[in-house]
Amino acid sequence: HLFKSGGWSQMSEESSEKQPNTLFGVKGWLLFLCIALTVLSPMRMFFDLNNMLRETIPYFSMAPGLLVIVVLITVLTLALAGFSIYSGIALWKLKPRAVLITKRYLLIFLAYSFLSLLIIVFSIPPEVTIGAMFHEALKSLYQPLIFFGVWYSYLLKSERVKATYANIE
Repeated sequence: HLFKSGGWSQMSEESSEKQPNTLFGVKGWLLFLCIALTVLSPMRMFFDLNNMLRETIPYFSMAPGLLVIVVLITVLTLALAGFSIYSGIALWKLKPRAVLITKRYLLIFLAYSFLSLLIIVFSIPPEVTIGAMFHEALKSLYQPLIFFGVWYSYLLKSERVKATYANIE
């Protein structure tokens, strides 16, 4: 009886309509991304700001322009932390364009990571730049590169992201 007059296809359509999409919703890695954007990433930025201030204050007298650079980096970091929180909340609350906003945040985050390193490297006089400090700054680029690469590719390829935001975007 199921194969006559489309009975089989009708039955499968009905059963697929009754089954909820298990990939829909802010769960799993998507939930972790939201937590990373709203809590972990801003906390890390504040921690890094604190470390930068502690490390650079002794050199303010040797490099008068260093204070301006530190203030600039602080303002940019606070703005980036705010954008991180905004994009995480947009994802969490299933806001329109949330995935696009988060992709933009990730691109800006990556650009900021390179820009802040360049600002520090080219603004500090050679006598102040300590070799270990320079190497630490270069090593600090690995984390933003990994963070960007993992989460940007996740937003591009995740079935959960597609299922959750397909009708919202």
